[in-house]
Order: sequence, then structure tokens, then C-alpha cells
Amino acid sequence: MLINIFELFKYEFIQNAFILAIIIALFLPIIGIIVYIKRIVFLADTLGQISMASVAFSVFVSNFIALNIFTNELVCFLMTICGTLLMQFLIKKNKENNIGLLAMHGIAIALVMIFLSLSENYSSTLFNVMFGNINSITHFDIISSFVVLSIIALFFIIFYKKILIICIDPLIASLRNINIELYEYLIIIFISIAITILSKVIGVLAISILLIFPVLIASLKAKNLKSTFIYSCIITLITFIVGLLLSVIFDIPTSAIIVILNIGTYFICKGIKK
Repeated sequence: MLINIFELFKYEFIQNAFILAIIIALFLPIIGIIVYIKRIVFLADTLGQISMASVAFSVFVSNFIALNIFTNELVCFLMTICGTLLMQFLIKKNKENNIGLLAMHGIAIALVMIFLSLSENYSSTLFNVMFGNINSITHFDIISSFVVLSIIALFFIIFYKKILIICIDPLIASLRNINIELYEYLIIIFISIAITILSKVIGVLAISILLIFPVLIASLKAKNLKSTFIYSCIITLITFIVGLLLSVIFDIPTSAIIVILNIGTYFICKGIKK
């Protein structure tokens, strides 16, 4: 079995997926920690639906306009930003409950179905957007993911203290004259862009889980944010690689195994802690 596993790394798509796993493990926990501290798990899930809608929109547009690999990414990013701004607007207008968030969640899913139903290869596209396709990971996906996630991570690192204050105690942030609304918009936009660029290669479902559960698992053991980040990186990398290898060996979608591994690990660790 070990020989067979090592032989898998002879294939280029496995090598690309492995490199992408390292990139995700290094950068995604930074965003995941913010989502965890700010307690916007359901909002992150809605951002996943928005990213699905943006990918579906780019597929729809490609039926009429020939999009190269760069313009396709640009269309996805612009659609994602527009959807995110609309979501924030609806949330601000319905502060007393989750109606705005729920409305955007429904709108995003409806747009996915509309755009894909008007596009060619409807079923395969929907499957790839939901669950990803490790066979399609290219060098461009790796480079673009690294560049975009690096920029996003740099933003969170530079403004780490201000973002942390906003997430923990907005009142103190306002007393320190921190532009809370601006930072909230930037945080949400950057999270949605990260989800969008990664969802096209490993699927919205896997990204949503990798964004939240490694941090949840790490928080059961970690005593501070630094250790939470380190544990989250390790957990993300292990579950991604194990999911990748098992998916190839048993011919099962990678994202499905990643989801099971993360959720299963969380409840096992939580049960052991009790």
C-alpha cells in the first residue's frame, strides 16, 4: 500500500494538489480564525453560495464571450464582490435578525441554478463547483491561489490588532476611532474572494469545511491564537492530503472525504476532551 501511495506522486495532478494543500494549510487558517472569533460561520457559508453563483455566472458568460483564464478569474472576482456588497447591504438593513443573510443565501442558490441551467454541461459544472475536481488543478490555479491568498493574509497580518479588536469588542474599536464598517466590508470581501478562487478547484463544500472545522478542532486544545493557528495549519494539511490520497485510491470525491475527516475529527476530539 505504501508503495502504491508513493507511486501516486508520480502523477502531475497529485503533485499540483499536494502543493495546493500546503498553500491552503498555510493561509486558510488565518481567515478561519477571524471567522471563528467573529462568529460568522453561517455568513461564511453564504459567501460560499455567492462564490458558487460567481463561478456559475462566468460559465454562463462564456457561452457568449470567449473568456481566457485571466478574464474568467476577473469575472468571478467582480461577481463575488458585487454579491458580497449586496449581502452586507441586506444585513445592515435587517440588523435585528438574519433575514438579510437568509435572503442573500437564497438569492445566491437561485442564481447558481439559473446561470447553470442556461449553460452547457450543466450537470458536470454544478458537480465541479460543489465538489471540485483535483484532476483539473493547473499551475495557474496554484500560482493564482498563492498570490491571492498571500495578499489576503498580508491584509489580515498588517491590520491584525485592529481586526481583532473589531471582532472581539466593536465598542472599544469605535472608541479608538477605528473605521469598523470599512474593515468589516474588507474582511467579508477578502473572505469571499478566497472562497471563490479555491472553490473552483476543490469545491465550495470542502472550502467551507476547511475554513471552519480545523480552527474548531484546534480550539479544543490550543490555549492562545498562535497555537490555534499552528494546530489549524497541521489539521488542514493532514485532512487535505489524507482526503486526497483516499479519494484517488477509492475513486471518491476528495471534498466528500475532507468533509467527513474534519467533522469526524472534531466530534472525536470533543468527545475525548469531555
